[in-house]
Amino acid sequence: MTMKHIQSALDHLGKLRPARLNLSAKRDFSLREAVLFMAPKLTEMKELGFTTRELAAALAEQEIIIKAPTLNRYLSEYQAGREKEVAAESAAADLPANKNGPHNGGKTMSAMITGVSESGPTDRPKRFINVSAE
Repeated sequence: MTMKHIQSALDHLGKLRPARLNLSAKRDFSLREAVLFMAPKLTEMKELGFTTRELAAALAEQEIIIKAPTLNRYLSEYQAGREKEVAAESAAADLPANKNGPHNGGKTMSAMITGVSESGPTDRPKRFINVSAE
Protein backbone atom coordinates (compact mmCIF):
# COMPACT_ATOMS: atom_id res chain seq x y z
CA MET A 1 0.00 0.00 0.00
CA THR A 2 1.43 3.36 -0.99
CA MET A 3 0.95 6.83 0.42
CA LYS A 4 -1.11 7.59 -2.69
CA HIS A 5 -3.60 4.86 -1.68
CA ILE A 6 -3.77 6.16 1.87
CA GLN A 7 -4.27 9.76 0.74
CA SER A 8 -6.96 8.66 -1.70
CA ALA A 9 -8.78 6.82 1.10
CA LEU A 10 -8.54 9.86 3.38
CA ASP A 11 -9.90 12.12 0.65
CA HIS A 12 -12.78 9.72 0.06
CA LEU A 13 -13.57 9.51 3.78
CA GLY A 14 -13.56 13.29 4.00
CA LYS A 15 -16.26 13.49 1.33
CA LEU A 16 -18.59 10.95 2.92
CA ARG A 17 -21.68 12.22 4.69
CA PRO A 18 -23.98 10.12 6.84
CA ALA A 19 -27.40 9.30 5.44
CA ARG A 20 -28.91 10.80 8.56
CA LEU A 21 -27.26 13.07 11.09
CA ASN A 22 -27.60 12.30 14.78
CA LEU A 23 -28.25 15.95 15.54
CA SER A 24 -31.87 16.92 15.83
CA ALA A 25 -32.69 19.68 13.38
CA LYS A 26 -35.38 20.89 15.77
CA ARG A 27 -33.04 21.27 18.75
CA ASP A 28 -31.91 24.79 19.50
CA PHE A 29 -28.23 25.13 20.25
CA SER A 30 -26.78 27.94 22.28
CA LEU A 31 -24.32 30.22 20.54
CA ARG A 32 -21.50 28.73 22.62
CA GLU A 33 -22.52 25.16 21.69
CA ALA A 34 -22.63 26.11 18.03
CA VAL A 35 -19.19 27.71 18.12
CA LEU A 36 -17.69 24.81 20.08
CA PHE A 37 -19.19 22.39 17.56
CA MET A 38 -17.56 24.36 14.73
CA ALA A 39 -14.37 25.10 16.69
CA PRO A 40 -12.10 22.60 14.91
CA LYS A 41 -12.91 24.14 11.52
CA LEU A 42 -12.81 27.71 12.85
CA THR A 43 -9.43 27.06 14.48
CA GLU A 44 -8.13 25.59 11.26
CA MET A 45 -9.30 28.69 9.37
CA LYS A 46 -7.56 30.96 11.89
CA GLU A 47 -4.37 28.99 11.33
CA LEU A 48 -4.79 29.59 7.59
CA GLY A 49 -4.76 33.34 8.25
CA PHE A 50 -8.38 34.37 8.73
CA THR A 51 -8.97 36.90 11.47
CA THR A 52 -11.58 36.44 14.15
CA ARG A 53 -13.44 39.42 12.71
CA GLU A 54 -13.54 37.77 9.27
CA LEU A 55 -14.80 34.53 10.77
CA ALA A 56 -17.49 36.36 12.73
CA ALA A 57 -18.59 38.09 9.50
CA ALA A 58 -18.71 34.73 7.67
CA LEU A 59 -20.83 33.28 10.47
CA ALA A 60 -23.13 36.32 10.34
CA GLU A 61 -23.75 35.56 6.66
CA GLN A 62 -25.14 32.22 7.87
CA GLU A 63 -27.31 33.97 10.49
CA ILE A 64 -25.00 33.06 13.35
CA ILE A 65 -24.50 36.46 14.91
CA ILE A 66 -21.46 36.69 17.16
CA LYS A 67 -19.05 39.50 17.95
CA ALA A 68 -15.38 38.90 17.24
CA PRO A 69 -14.28 39.16 20.92
CA THR A 70 -16.92 36.60 21.95
CA LEU A 71 -15.87 34.27 19.14
CA ASN A 72 -12.26 34.67 20.21
CA ARG A 73 -13.17 33.85 23.84
CA TYR A 74 -15.09 30.71 22.82
CA LEU A 75 -12.23 29.55 20.60
CA SER A 76 -9.78 30.18 23.45
CA GLU A 77 -11.97 28.04 25.73
CA TYR A 78 -11.92 25.31 23.09
CA GLN A 79 -8.12 25.49 22.82
CA ALA A 80 -7.73 25.41 26.62
CA GLY A 81 -9.92 22.31 26.77
CA ARG A 82 -7.86 20.64 24.05
CA GLU A 83 -4.64 21.46 25.88
CA LYS A 84 -6.03 19.92 29.09
CA GLU A 85 -7.02 16.78 27.17
CA VAL A 86 -3.54 16.49 25.67
CA ALA A 87 -1.93 17.08 29.07
CA ALA A 88 -4.16 14.45 30.70
CA GLU A 89 -3.38 11.93 27.96
CA SER A 90 0.32 12.68 28.32
CA ALA A 91 0.18 12.33 32.12
CA ALA A 92 -1.68 9.02 31.81
CA ALA A 93 0.94 7.74 29.39
CA ASP A 94 3.72 8.74 31.81
CA LEU A 95 2.25 6.77 34.74
CA PRO A 96 4.40 3.80 35.71
CA ALA A 97 3.12 0.34 35.01
CA ASN A 98 3.58 -0.59 38.69
CA LYS A 99 0.06 -0.79 40.06
CA ASN A 100 1.28 -0.26 43.61
CA GLY A 101 2.43 3.29 42.94
CA PRO A 102 5.58 5.10 41.88
CA HIS A 103 6.91 6.21 45.28
CA ASN A 104 6.55 3.18 47.50
CA GLY A 105 9.19 0.85 46.09
CA GLY A 106 6.57 -1.44 44.63
CA LYS A 107 5.01 -2.24 47.99
CA THR A 108 1.32 -2.37 48.59
CA MET A 109 -0.24 0.14 50.96
CA SER A 110 -0.87 -2.54 53.58
CA ALA A 111 2.76 -3.66 53.33
CA MET A 112 3.89 -0.09 53.91
CA ILE A 113 1.67 0.22 56.99
CA THR A 114 2.28 -3.18 58.56
CA GLY A 115 5.89 -3.65 57.51
CA VAL A 116 4.97 -7.04 56.05
CA SER A 117 5.25 -7.48 52.33
CA GLU A 118 4.25 -10.38 50.13
CA SER A 119 7.80 -11.72 50.51
CA GLY A 120 7.69 -11.52 54.30
CA PRO A 121 8.34 -9.05 57.14
CA THR A 122 10.67 -6.11 56.69
CA ASP A 123 13.07 -4.56 59.15
CA ARG A 124 10.92 -1.50 59.43
CA PRO A 125 8.74 -1.30 62.55
CA LYS A 126 4.97 -1.30 62.24
CA ARG A 127 3.37 2.12 62.00
CA PHE A 128 0.35 1.32 64.10
CA ILE A 129 -0.27 0.11 67.61
CA ASN A 130 -2.62 -2.78 68.10
CA VAL A 131 -4.72 -1.91 71.14
CA SER A 132 -7.03 -4.62 72.33
CA ALA A 133 -9.88 -3.97 74.70
CA GLU A 134 -9.36 -5.77 78.02
